[in-house]
Amino acid sequence: MSMDTATTAFSADALTQPTPGSLPADYLETDPVQRSQAKTAHLLGILGILGTGIYYMAKGNTAGPFLRNQMAEAFNFHLMIFAAQIALSIATAIAGAMIGMLGLVLSLASAAIAIGALVLSIMNALKAGKGQVARYPGRLKALR
Repeated sequence: MSMDTATTAFSADALTQPTPGSLPADYLETDPVQRSQAKTAHLLGILGILGTGIYYMAKGNTAGPFLRNQMAEAFNFHLMIFAAQIALSIATAIAGAMIGMLGLVLSLASAAIAIGALVLSIMNALKAGKGQVARYPGRLKALR
């Protein structure tokens, strides 16, 4: 395995592993208030990092372990989506100026990412509403 392959494998691993101290995947929350608020945290992902970030700031000090974990999970995922959208926007602008068709393809990729994030937010909101720990397929680890 070359150094580049090892670095890439580590990077992909870092985006999919839960943060240290996260709740185990089989954890089940029984408090209906915590479940409802965790559901709201994921649904606010529809507004991106702004929705999840404001909710985390508002509820962070009073949140139980399940809610805090799910708020951080939602924020970290949407932070990654935000970074990907910024990178794609820059690439689309450059590619669109040079090769119009490539700009169109990158714009479609950006739309697909946004739709995927919306679907994952709704799916994880439903899962958190049932008291199950919801995990996104990738995330940056900004909040714990």
